[in-house]
Amino acid sequence: MSHVVKWSVILTVLVAIVSIAFIAAGMHTNPITNLLFIPVAIVINVVVIVLALRATAGEQGYKLQLRDGFLIGVFAGVLITATSWITLSFVFPDAIAEMTAGAEELIRGSGLDDELVEAQVRALEGVTPFSQAWPGGLGTLFWSILTSAIGGIFIRRK
Repeated sequence: MSHVVKWSVILTVLVAIVSIAFIAAGMHTNPITNLLFIPVAIVINVVVIVLALRATAGEQGYKLQLRDGFLIGVFAGVLITATSWITLSFVFPDAIAEMTAGAEELIRGSGLDDELVEAQVRALEGVTPFSQAWPGGLGTLFWSILTSAIGGIFIRRK
């Protein structure tokens, strides 16, 4: 298995495990605890990219380190989008409804103007498994590129 594919799979599996754990624990129903997933996923992404860069630091210069980080971000981003969509569509098919219900409860209890509350609640109607999955893929690509751009300066063949 190539270096890029190996680390892409590792990143995807770790993010999927955390995602499933968050949903299984019911953390997705509370908008506040649901937001905790994002920094956890970012930390996992950064750690995996750093480990991937360290694995080839002796043989690769900056350009190749940056290329590997980008490719891991692309492959893992696609895999994370797919696994998130599958998780939300088939493994936990009620997760979106539970998540939006929790968000609606928070919005209705916020004390905002009724018109604004209704507009925000209507916006929740557009939430789908894919609309929740694809930002994770884009975030994976972003953090992989950023981490490899910075990390590759320090973790590379001199």
